[in-house]
Amino acid sequence: MHKTKEHIDSKANFPPEGGIKGGTPPRLAEKLLIWFLKDELAEEVLGDLDEKFYSTAEKNSIRKAKRNYWFQVINYLRPFAFRFFKFKNSNTMINHNFKVSYRQMLKNKGYSFINIGGLAMGMVVAMLIGLWVQDELNFNKYHKNYDQIAQVLRAEDNGEGGVSVSNSLTTGMGTLIRESFPDQIENLFMVRSRTQAPVVGNGELKFREIGVFLQPEGPEVLGLEMIYGTTQGLKEKRSILLSESLSKKLFDDENPLGKNVQINSSADLLVGGVYKDLPKNSKFSNATFFSRLSLLLGETPEAFNVWNNYNIDVYIKLTNNVDQDQLSSLIAEKVKGHYDDWAKESGQT
Repeated sequence: MHKTKEHIDSKANFPPEGGIKGGTPPRLAEKLLIWFLKDELAEEVLGDLDEKFYSTAEKNSIRKAKRNYWFQVINYLRPFAFRFFKFKNSNTMINHNFKVSYRQMLKNKGYSFINIGGLAMGMVVAMLIGLWVQDELNFNKYHKNYDQIAQVLRAEDNGEGGVSVSNSLTTGMGTLIRESFPDQIENLFMVRSRTQAPVVGNGELKFREIGVFLQPEGPEVLGLEMIYGTTQGLKEKRSILLSESLSKKLFDDENPLGKNVQINSSADLLVGGVYKDLPKNSKFSNATFFSRLSLLLGETPEAFNVWNNYNIDVYIKLTNNVDQDQLSSLIAEKVKGHYDDWAKESGQT
């Protein structure tokens, strides 16, 4: 049963026992509250406000009690408390909007197709661009020494007033750079520029796989994540590191450390470790194995001091706080001077 306005308005506001001189709740505030407040809330709210009023008046003053009473009344001026405010069923509104939209689509099929198709295509293109940008920004960042690793490139006049840039260097250049800048370069390794695709086998199991031939320091500089063994697994002269996927193809789920694999059915290589497959946004993502560069070039010092065969990539790990622009200039000056001397001595000018 709902309380009527008259019933609520006639509610007696009794002060605490003993009374409070000159103190009753402000009548105007009470009337305002009864006017806008829902019937089901009015009796309880008025009772609470009266109780609070007399408590404040007794502890402080009548003036403060009246001020607080007005503040509480104003605080109830919210939609949930208004007797004339009705909440609409949100589900009904949503269903209505869907029905209207659906009817409009059926009425204007061509226009709707263009709008919806254009919106969908725009969203797809935006997502693809976002994925591409994310991939580019994270390129090679899988390698833990990303901030310190740099590749040495060769720039030269192309004869047409421009500059051509190439990543292919000679082993002589790599060796010279390693020996000339020990304070700026923490580590250096050379890689065969072109990847190789030999047949890798274990007994009857044989697969043509893409591999990278590099110096033994390479896996440590790149920070390969090892499953078996360590990044020092290429220290042996005839050794190989297998990717996780190639290891499973050759040895299933066995630990292949210390076992042999064959390259092109002839060279036996000792498995020195197994690393997790590299992500697609790594420069070496296609490599299913790493092996020693000396298997292709030979172990002699002369093989790593060649100046007329551009088939090597050179990667360096910089020491901390190195000025890369300054180091680039020093490397260019050093290599050019040494190359000019070599060219004169060998008659290559």
